[in-house]
Amino acid sequence: MEQINRQASKLEDVCDENTKLRRAAGIGDKDKVDIKDVRMQKEAQITQLRSLNALLERQVADLEEERRKLRMEMKFRAKYHGQVALELGLTPEQLLLLEQYVEGLKHGTLEEARLVDQLSKRVRVRCSSPFFARPSAMTMVMVR
Repeated sequence: MEQINRQASKLEDVCDENTKLRRAAGIGDKDKVDIKDVRMQKEAQITQLRSLNALLERQVADLEEERRKLRMEMKFRAKYHGQVALELGLTPEQLLLLEQYVEGLKHGTLEEARLVDQLSKRVRVRCSSPFFARPSAMTMVMVR
């Protein structure tokens, strides 16, 4: 019953506003007002918003799929990095620095002095490791 009273009150407010606006516009109570253009604009706006909503939902779905793939790739890389670092006798952080250095060399975006300094501070080559028994291209890159 309370909800019916609220709705009736809102309806009275709308009727009063309508009457006031008709008087301000100089339109009589019995005169018809063409509201087709208002309805068409409203429908057009609703259609645009629905289209935008559908587009955004597709983008969210695409981003969620990309996020899922990136998470799987990160898990794989973490596992791979740990295994490779162990085989090379490096910590995962040292291996990451080494890979950044290699990527910088490939793409020519390397700040050589800074990275070489970081590598020389962090990477300690273990001479007893069979991988580093004789100088290879990798050790020559790291020494430079």
